[in-house]
Amino acid sequence: MIKMRKLLNLALILTLTLTAALAQQPSTNTPSINRLQQIIAYLASDALEGRRTGTPGANDAAHYIAGEFSLLGLRPGMQMAGPARTRGEIRARYLQPFPYVASVELGKNNLLFVNTGRADDTAQFLVDTDWMPLGFSSNGDVKNAEVAFAGYGISSAELKYDDYAVSNVKDRVAIVFEGTPDGHNPHGQFVTAGQIRFKAAAARAAGARALLIVASEEKFKDDRLARLSYDNVGEAGIPIVVISRPLGTKLLGASDLKLAEKNADARTTIPAATKNQGEGLASPISASQILRLPSRGLKLDLSINVVRRETPSFNVVGILPG
Repeated sequence: MIKMRKLLNLALILTLTLTAALAQQPSTNTPSINRLQQIIAYLASDALEGRRTGTPGANDAAHYIAGEFSLLGLRPGMQMAGPARTRGEIRARYLQPFPYVASVELGKNNLLFVNTGRADDTAQFLVDTDWMPLGFSSNGDVKNAEVAFAGYGISSAELKYDDYAVSNVKDRVAIVFEGTPDGHNPHGQFVTAGQIRFKAAAARAAGARALLIVASEEKFKDDRLARLSYDNVGEAGIPIVVISRPLGTKLLGASDLKLAEKNADARTTIPAATKNQGEGLASPISASQILRLPSRGLKLDLSINVVRRETPSFNVVGILPG
């Protein structure tokens, strides 16, 4: 369905462009219906492998469309010094390059240490086993930082809900649960505010040095956040990490079962509490208030190195005079 929608959108855009351009062309230069069908057939062909941004297929499609724009007499959208002497140089004047991160991978320096305050009790936790940086995490080091629990890490003025109103994470590493008080309900009231990017923005706004998100899956490899990926929206501004439930247990100071129970309790209790906020509650109810997990005086060292691989990508810009 998504592929078909993309194809229909491409066909519509190209058809409208060609139609507008052809309206100003002499009738002898007007291509036939068969020619238009050939253009659409090529752009939708398997040879272009779906035209995903950053792939050779997408760049081949961009050069092809640039060639068609040139044949139609559209003015190039890019200004370059000197005359264009070859077909490739002519097409290049229609191509507007932009940076695109095609892939993301772990660099060489991804470390996480937890110290309980005793010199003989520092534990190292392994990336891709106990934790994983998120693809939009900022790189950098966090040294000797305290850890502060902040419920689900949600802050929403619209919902009158703020985990950070009762959790001081300034200059600390915030640790939050994955998900929302509604669980993973796609129709719940927290569906927007509970998105990872909004949680990252909330933690940064609250002054956190980094954000740790406790995985919802018991088996870390099965958690959706444990798979390193990138969505090209931009960096978070602070290090963002998903951690396994056993590591969450160590940081929060509860048995693994107890951690899971508290997580489930918050998800069922908070919605009922928040419904009454319009009836005279002095402050928003949050997961932080309900869970009341103790501060254990732990210190954390964190180093993040995520490598983003950029690939050439292009918009195709043709200007119709008049």
